[in-house]
Amino acid sequence: MNRSIKKVGYFLGLTAVGIYALNCGGGGGSSSAGAALAGLLGGTSPGVYISGTLVDGTPTQNPLANATVQIVGRGESSVTVLVPDWAKNSVSTVAPVNKNSSYYMSSGGVYAGDKIPAGFLYNNSQGAGNNTNASDGSVTCDTVGNFDATTKTNSGANCPATYITSVAKVFANPAAGTDPGVDFVKAQCGQASIDQINAWAGSGTFPAGQYYDGVTAPTVPAVGTDGAGYKVGPLPVAFKNTTVRVYCDVSTLDTGATSVGINTTVQTAGTIIGTFKTDANGKFNGVKLIVPSVGNTYNVIVTTSGGATLKPRRLKINKNGVATLLVPVSEKPANAALELSTGKDLTSTESSWNSYFSGGNVLDDRGSYDFSFGSVSVNMVYPKTGNIISGTLSGNAHLTKAGSPYVLSGTVIVPNGITMTIDAGVTVFGAVSPAGALLVKAGGKLIANGTAAEPILFTSSKDAGTRAPADWQGIIIQGKGVQTFGCGGNAGGCQAIGEGDTGAFGGTDNTDSSGHLSYVVAQFAGAPFSPGNERNCISLMGVGSGTAFDHIQCHRGFDDGYEQWGGAFTAKYMVSSANRDDQFDFADGFIGKYQFGISHLVANAIAANDDVSRCIEGDGNSALACTGDARTGGGCANPYFANITCVGAGNVTNGGGAIFVRRAAGAAGQVVGDYTHFLVDNHGTQKALDCTSDSAPSNANVSYVSINGTAVGACTGDGGADVNTDIGAAAIAVTSTSATAPNYFPAAAATVTGSRDTTTVRNFSDPFFTTATYYGAIDPSGTDWTTGWTQFPAN
Repeated sequence: MNRSIKKVGYFLGLTAVGIYALNCGGGGGSSSAGAALAGLLGGTSPGVYISGTLVDGTPTQNPLANATVQIVGRGESSVTVLVPDWAKNSVSTVAPVNKNSSYYMSSGGVYAGDKIPAGFLYNNSQGAGNNTNASDGSVTCDTVGNFDATTKTNSGANCPATYITSVAKVFANPAAGTDPGVDFVKAQCGQASIDQINAWAGSGTFPAGQYYDGVTAPTVPAVGTDGAGYKVGPLPVAFKNTTVRVYCDVSTLDTGATSVGINTTVQTAGTIIGTFKTDANGKFNGVKLIVPSVGNTYNVIVTTSGGATLKPRRLKINKNGVATLLVPVSEKPANAALELSTGKDLTSTESSWNSYFSGGNVLDDRGSYDFSFGSVSVNMVYPKTGNIISGTLSGNAHLTKAGSPYVLSGTVIVPNGITMTIDAGVTVFGAVSPAGALLVKAGGKLIANGTAAEPILFTSSKDAGTRAPADWQGIIIQGKGVQTFGCGGNAGGCQAIGEGDTGAFGGTDNTDSSGHLSYVVAQFAGAPFSPGNERNCISLMGVGSGTAFDHIQCHRGFDDGYEQWGGAFTAKYMVSSANRDDQFDFADGFIGKYQFGISHLVANAIAANDDVSRCIEGDGNSALACTGDARTGGGCANPYFANITCVGAGNVTNGGGAIFVRRAAGAAGQVVGDYTHFLVDNHGTQKALDCTSDSAPSNANVSYVSINGTAVGACTGDGGADVNTDIGAAAIAVTSTSATAPNYFPAAAATVTGSRDTTTVRNFSDPFFTTATYYGAIDPSGTDWTTGWTQFPAN
């Protein structure tokens, strides 16, 4: 997770009123969603619609009322080109430069050590994937055969798993079937976009010192300052096409969309795509675009009610309908989008920031846009199979088995005061386009109670056998619980902006209720909005202890299985399997309780990650440091985990350990969680306990851990009772680590030393915790609670 996305007010939040609200009665009543959704498309023409709120660029984001907005073609697809991977904290004196490796070089000739080679990559990559040493940049990662187009991973030694091939290989245009990586890029990016990048101008087009070719650093200009020490910059830098990272839009349109004329045709520069005016509150709702094209990058041109024309910004609308305002180099370097058609940094034309190199090697952290979107969403209207739900619910909704299946079309919002109830046996498909998601806002409730015989299934709208992570965007639940990011290190009721552009959450009520979920399976969810800014399988933001979860499975998600920021909910019998990143991830004052949980890292899933994947990853605070225990009003997360089974994938690319905590005060660190009665199996050389390997170390209270096929590690804890008792005394494996047919039952007797009961361990006496005298999640003398309702499809 990326701390920066929470503190910047102008990131998009998909909280706009959708064009088709599910209206199932007002007040506290409820009715069948099937009846309410019947005829949803009747009277509404198919096409592409946009909704949102237009705001100014000030920190308070004031609505821009009665403004005229034009969306205009740029002749650019939704391919994203990012600057070289030079935004790093550490450097190396090694300076290799070859055809497919290019990194930031300071004026002193120093290259970043931990970097991603230039070229085409699959999905957003942040960090070096499986790069592990300073000389990785000299490795040739575009060798034919390294990239597997089926698994979408690169198996080359010390190459990022998401790396496809170099631009040089693609520009060489080999015959089809010669190079799987080149074939994949051509199919996903399109030849027109490849030709655009290949045609970028050379250094002679730009003023001396303002062109980065991978060998010579742009000259730091000798210019004046603004009086506060910030250099006043020149024209922005342009980049050579062999130095950048290129990300294709790998999503696709449903056949139903193409059947009604929605397309991915790249629109010629200057083509008017849509024109509309905002209302008195800066809102625009259900505006139908004149040209129904997605998979494009457009210009947004705003004229205020007073007649002033503001600096334009670029709006990327992916093929799956996800809309994102692009940011230039100096605003967010790790996610800086260049102009696709020229390779230029558009910082100065889109904002008041200076170009990156106008300040030398120090980012100018001040600047603003003339406007932004407080929220924006795109909806594609076309016939879909199932009862379609879209937009913001205006009344309580009841999803019944008789009305199943249902389709989430775009981000469906359950607002304050509204409840969505889902019956056992219901199937909910997340649309691929516009990408479906379920967002429960603070004060809203989700009641989803399945049974072991009839679980509730959330999955991709694609056919079984063709599904993949990030097909849809998952479940997001936001509450009024305490989160501590940006609160001065203490719990103070401040709000944060949720990852995945989901809007504000958090408050002062850690007993808040957002509903109840039982016997729910979620598959193939999540979304890469930008590096470090994703939607997960299930995202839990400020969710209070009045909310309970039991018998939930997150499977094959794009990012984390369960990620939680603040809050205090409780959860039992939770499975997190084959998700791309961490199976359980928390931060920002989370003090919730888990018992009986299973984490399963799967090699081919985590290989595509851009970071290390772990059983549990805990940050005291996303701000990189914190002080004090959130249980008593401090800023550091301090949850409880008991009876957890952590199954690793052995020594594989991106494979991490079991318990990993960081980002709390001091070398020893504030304690970030209590952990007891764990069964850790098959994490290889990675550690079962890891409190010190991060540059911002932390601490944890750990006891009673069986460790098999895994390095031990250590956490010193607070020195109190039970800490470091029975660490690695037993070495118990699970019965099977198969990705598609696992068996998490202990392969041997798993009674804890001395038959110690979980509820008698210090800090685990809360009535929530159930008596258990065994390591891990499953009672070796009982039944396997995962049987009958969990599912493990590969696609």
